[in-house]
Amino acid sequence: DFVTAYMKQYDQMNRKYREDGVYRYVGKTILANEYFMGDPFVYGMRPESKHITTIIGSSIAEQESLRHDVWPHKNNVTAEERRNILLKTYGEHTDAMIRLWKQSFPDHNELDLLNYETVFRTRVMDWCTEREKLGAKAYLFLFALESPLHGGLPAHHGVEIAYSFHNAELMPGAGNPGIADVVEDQLCGAWVNFARNGNPNHAGLPHWEPYTAPHPETMIFDQNTRTGVGFDRELVDLHNLCIPWRQFPI
Repeated sequence: DFVTAYMKQYDQMNRKYREDGVYRYVGKTILANEYFMGDPFVYGMRPESKHITTIIGSSIAEQESLRHDVWPHKNNVTAEERRNILLKTYGEHTDAMIRLWKQSFPDHNELDLLNYETVFRTRVMDWCTEREKLGAKAYLFLFALESPLHGGLPAHHGVEIAYSFHNAELMPGAGNPGIADVVEDQLCGAWVNFARNGNPNHAGLPHWEPYTAPHPETMIFDQNTRTGVGFDRELVDLHNLCIPWRQFPI
């Protein structure tokens, strides 16, 4: 009954929301008001926030299983079998996707392309670009550390939250024994330092520069945490071509 009532209200709000034909917010339930003007990519950033330094990012498989189920025990699948599986999704672009994937994520199985996500990734890069235009700093991250669950579970939506609170061991879909402690220290330390002084850098983390057009740097939290400068731009662009945004159920 609760869900039925919610969906009825959701539909009413959504119709109201689209009266001017502008898509404002992924939740589809917040109407513009004195605090929320609408999608900042359409209406601009609020003047009160234009100068504020931010950290923003996403995970490598934000919408895990929404398009495809996770392939279990992917490391037991041969290279030829992996390519044949990916052909069903990427068709003529399969070989290029595999090549770019291996360049961008050499330590990750290419079957993770089934759950790879660039809706969030593209928009957070756009966000950093807009912040730079305003003269504000933005630090960009990508969380890529997988869990050994099911033979390798790609990092899903919100998984970095467990690491920011040192709780990864409590979540089977997030924890990675023997590695999680290090990544927790790296990520949590960055968040704490950022809250303290506006700069996420600390001794346990590779040096992290703000994202700029000339130097589009991303901190990649992974088994071997590293920084990458424009490291996945070709991959992101081709993936967006292969998997249009509107195919994602958000």
